Amino acid sequence: MITTPQSTMNSQSELDLAPLYRQLRLVPDALQNILERMFLQDSTASDIPFLCHYVDNYLMQLLCLSEDTDSVLQKLSLSDLDSPSKVCGKVWYSGNIFYRCRDCQMSLSSAVCVDCFDEGKHEGHDYFMDKSVCGGACDCGDSTSWIASGFCAEHKGIDENARTPPEVHLPEPHETLLTIILRFLIKSSTTVWLVETETDSSSSCREILRSVGLFLSKLVSRGGPLRQAVIYHCFFPEFVECCLTVICSCEGSIGEGWANTLLAMCVEHSFKRLLAPSYVKFYPLMAKNLACSTLGVGNTLSGAMDKVSLKSV
Repeated sequence: MITTPQSTMNSQSELDLAPLYRQLRLVPDALQNILERMFLQDSTASDIPFLCHYVDNYLMQLLCLSEDTDSVLQKLSLSDLDSPSKVCGKVWYSGNIFYRCRDCQMSLSSAVCVDCFDEGKHEGHDYFMDKSVCGGACDCGDSTSWIASGFCAEHKGIDENARTPPEVHLPEPHETLLTIILRFLIKSSTTVWLVETETDSSSSCREILRSVGLFLSKLVSRGGPLRQAVIYHCFFPEFVECCLTVICSCEGSIGEGWANTLLAMCVEHSFKRLLAPSYVKFYPLMAKNLACSTLGVGNTLSGAMDKVSLKSV
C-alpha cells in the first residue's frame, strides 16, 4: 500500500518524500494517481491555501527527492549533457541591471545580462548599462536579436531553422519525475482550474494557477538543460494556449509566472514558431489588457506581456 500525503493537507510541515518515492519505484501511473487525489479529488475550497503551498513546496521537493532544492536545481541546470544551452535566455525582473549595445543589438528591445556582456566582445562599442523597469530576458546566442560577433564564449547560437526543440533529458530519476509533474500540472490547469475560474470558486482556482505559474517559472529561469527539458516536454499547442489563457483572463499578478515562463522558453526558435499562431489568436485580448495596464486600470502584466509579444514575432 502506498501512503499518500493527503493526511498532512491541514499541516504545512515539510514532507519526507524519500519513502514515498522508494515505494513508487518510478511507476508513473501510481504517482499520477496520487497527485490527482491530492490536488483534485480530495480537495475542497478550504484546502486552497494548502494546495498552493504544495504546488510551491511538495512538487519541488518531489522533483528534488527531498534534497536541498536550490542545490539540486543548480545541478540539473548545469548538467554535463551533449546539448548544452546555446542561448542564455536569463530572465531578469524589475530593478535588475542589464546592458544594451547599439553595435550588437538587432532591435531596440535587444539586451543581454551582465554576465554575458562581461564575457562578450564589446570593446570600443556604443553600449550602456540600464536598470530594468518591467523585466526582460538575455538575448545572447539569439541571432535574431543580437549579432553573432557579440555573443559571449558560452553561448554560440542555435539552429534557426529547427522545427522542434532538441531532445534533452535530465539524469534519472529527475527526468521521469519532471515528465509526470509537468503532464499533471498542464492537464489540471487546462481541464480543471481554468474551467473552474468561471464558477463561484474562481478566486481560489486563480490562486492555484498563480502557484503553478510561479513553479514553472522557477524551473525555466534556471536555464541550461533544465530549461531545455521543460521546453521539450511542453512543446505542444495546448501548453501555449493554456499559458496565454491564464495571462489574458486572470487579473492582477496571477499570470505573471506564466508570462515569465513563456518569455524564458522563447530562447528556443522552434518554440517561438509554436507560440506565434496562438499569439496571433490571443492578440486582441492581450492588446486590450496591455492598454488597460498602461492606463493603470488593468493588471500588472504589461512588462512581461510586452516582452512575450516582442519575442513571439
